[in-house]
Amino acid sequence: MILGLQRCGCLTVKSGKPYILFCAGEDSGDCLGESLVKSASRILKDSMDLVGAGGNRMVTAGLKPVVDYSILPVSGFGDVLPKYLKLRKNYEALAQALQNPMCRGLVAIDYPGFNMKLTALANRLKKPVLYVAPPQAWAWKAKRAEKLKDSQNRLALFFDFEEKPYKDAGCNVSRMMHPLVTAADNFSAENVKSQKKSVLLLPGSRAGQAHRNMSLFLDCAQRLRDEISGEYSLVDLPDVVVLASRESLLERFQKELNRKYGGHIPSWIRVEVSPTEATERLSRYRKATMVLTTPGTSTLELALSGSRCVVCTCPDYLTYAVGKRLVKTRWFSLPNLILGKEIYPEFILWNRGKKSIGNVANALLKNVQGPLDASDVDLLKSKLNSGKNSDDLMSEFLGQLL
Repeated sequence: MILGLQRCGCLTVKSGKPYILFCAGEDSGDCLGESLVKSASRILKDSMDLVGAGGNRMVTAGLKPVVDYSILPVSGFGDVLPKYLKLRKNYEALAQALQNPMCRGLVAIDYPGFNMKLTALANRLKKPVLYVAPPQAWAWKAKRAEKLKDSQNRLALFFDFEEKPYKDAGCNVSRMMHPLVTAADNFSAENVKSQKKSVLLLPGSRAGQAHRNMSLFLDCAQRLRDEISGEYSLVDLPDVVVLASRESLLERFQKELNRKYGGHIPSWIRVEVSPTEATERLSRYRKATMVLTTPGTSTLELALSGSRCVVCTCPDYLTYAVGKRLVKTRWFSLPNLILGKEIYPEFILWNRGKKSIGNVANALLKNVQGPLDASDVDLLKSKLNSGKNSDDLMSEFLGQLL
């Protein structure tokens, strides 16, 4: 297949052999898409190309990118508006690739801002769709399920609480085994070597989200160090490690630190890039004494590693106001939702006052009590291990094409 440049700056399909279009717009989708791309490659044996939007994991697995992935990860209305024109150009490039007669079908992964529209377009074009992790209709805007009930669509869900609105709408629903289960099975906490005490900060994989969370997370870590400074010598106080989910965020995070500290970053703060392999990420989490993270796939990885953490996010005000009115759910972190109880304390902070920062710091201190209960970790694994694996799902989807 030949890829060429459009005036909009996106790569587009020009000619060549048939292909499947993939669309994942954030790092969690990139993790999920990696196994799907690998499965498609094994099944198709180079008879079709795999193209679309995906991060480094999907590209390494065999995806040929047709848009600039770094533009895609956004969180909330405040992130979308400044990037609107670039996002629209990326969407138009994907829509054009989908309309190409050589495109045989669409694999959509999460990212409803693009994938709901691409799915509707694929339905009009009579092209089959595999939608993995479709919108959270169980939490808000349940009517979105109605838009996905086309007979050409296959929906793959990871969690049992997601099923009802889609089944009620008459959608073709399957449960999918979460790819993190394999990583968890290959992980052994006994092989994790202890290190100097550290506070691990995971401010998010989307640039705007990370920008809002970074200062707050650092303030919480500073407050934590201040609270325990009388109990430890200076050398024994925990280091603070900011974990960037991908290499492209490393420079941005470093700039955030320079801006916050006026170019004089304390020696006890550093930035690291998260390991690419899931099993290595689980090991990295277990080495930390305390973890402060945003909601998302990271909470699931932390739970599967047996690590304790505090979940916190600082949304833009518009997203907070809309979400408070529309979203109906008791918890927002995945382990709490899946297990039906709070194993991780949760905070939504759009007010960054001293009291709020102190509450998060205190939660971190209270949450240092060894690993999670093994029974909770085992139950989480069993719930994630339900359903078809990526090979089975991709075989069924490709059967529609072949």
